[in-house]
Amino acid sequence: MSQQQAYAQPPAPRPFELDVEKLRDLERQNKLPVFTTFQDHADGDFTVIVAGKGVYLWDAEGNQYLDGCSGIGNVGLGYDQTEIADAVHAQMKTLPFHLGGWNFSTPPSIELAAKLTQHAPDGLNRVIFVSGGSEANETVIKVSRLYFRLRGFEKKTTAIALDRSYHGATYGAASLTGLPHMHEHFEPMLSKVRHIPTPYRYRCEQCGTQPACTLACADMLEKVILEEGPETVAFFIAEPVLGGGGGIPLPPEYFQRIRAICDKYDVLMVSDEVITGFGRTGKMFAIEHAGVTPDMISTAKGINSGYLPLGAVLLHEKIYDTFLQAPEGTDFSHGYTNSGHPVCCAVGLKTLEIIQPLEIALRAKQRACRVTGLCQSEEALLLYVLSCMQGVAPFIKAECVFEGDRVEVLAEERNFSLFHKEQSTITLMIHTACRDDLYLALELSKNPFWVLQRVEDQV
Repeated sequence: MSQQQAYAQPPAPRPFELDVEKLRDLERQNKLPVFTTFQDHADGDFTVIVAGKGVYLWDAEGNQYLDGCSGIGNVGLGYDQTEIADAVHAQMKTLPFHLGGWNFSTPPSIELAAKLTQHAPDGLNRVIFVSGGSEANETVIKVSRLYFRLRGFEKKTTAIALDRSYHGATYGAASLTGLPHMHEHFEPMLSKVRHIPTPYRYRCEQCGTQPACTLACADMLEKVILEEGPETVAFFIAEPVLGGGGGIPLPPEYFQRIRAICDKYDVLMVSDEVITGFGRTGKMFAIEHAGVTPDMISTAKGINSGYLPLGAVLLHEKIYDTFLQAPEGTDFSHGYTNSGHPVCCAVGLKTLEIIQPLEIALRAKQRACRVTGLCQSEEALLLYVLSCMQGVAPFIKAECVFEGDRVEVLAEERNFSLFHKEQSTITLMIHTACRDDLYLALELSKNPFWVLQRVEDQV
């Protein structure tokens, strides 16, 4: 097979009959920008995406992109799943909406909850539906407070998270997040949150100079619990693979130590699987690699491949048992208008059907080794010093250290020209995950599960 055949791309959509400058003017005049600077938005230098097929996207000017970050870990099945579109259409015709609370439910939400508990770690038998990851972690906060209050521990309200963690952008979820830029301009955040060091051997201040990890970072959890007082600490939350914090996979033994500490001090353990859930790391949920069972899992994104807003919190049966023993008339005064939205849940059901978890998980694990090997051997990476390469299934993260001003230049670029062929250019979209003065983590391949081998070679 020739190189030209290997890199043949899906045909681009026909030239878009869109007035790009008019769209940019409307954007500038009517929308408030998020996760970008006000000045950049006012200058209008942004991309208008209009079409997607597989792992590829096109903008309003006909430029083609390879989405190397899967919509920031969202679109696990690619952009053109007609089966999902058909499921949306069918549910829309039957029941486009109904409330998911006040003793109302719908078949899609009931069936999806059953499927989720079937694939979850043992004991996580209850599901609360929300609209996304931030709402899921807001729900975690309130579940933990109700759980301990009903047990008579009203002071147990403090949460502990990692200093490089990302748990969402809403007020409570952002308070859990350890990244400073998520707090800037919005302080004071929730006062009952402490952050401890992230277990990251390459930059570990606890045992980085030791020949092997001592799990001192895990022991920091016990130290902070004792500082706060065990009677005040409600839960510990962590992502099995940090997303916004730099694509850092946490080792299994770390979670094993964390689980023991949480049990010792009656602290709930929460696994934030908003990005890592649904086969992306080789198992249905990434925490399974550690062989421990959390008390809650928050999840979203891959639950329906991002086609519609949906998230969930999976609860351990011990939490539900406590709720059942509450005084008569006690309810969980929490939820959202679109909790358990029937169309969103119908998409979730179809997504799980397509994923076929065992097969997808196996392919994910095989691809992790392959892509990591490709990245480590690719001569093109001599453009920068590859200081650290880590791979967990389709998560490939390279930490790059540059000389001189190159750090500043590359840190500001979100898209990178992939290759030129004749007069055609395809641009690779990646995610600059976590950055400080001399540190830039590039999440190179948080891409769809089924991405073809030739596409991996391109990435």
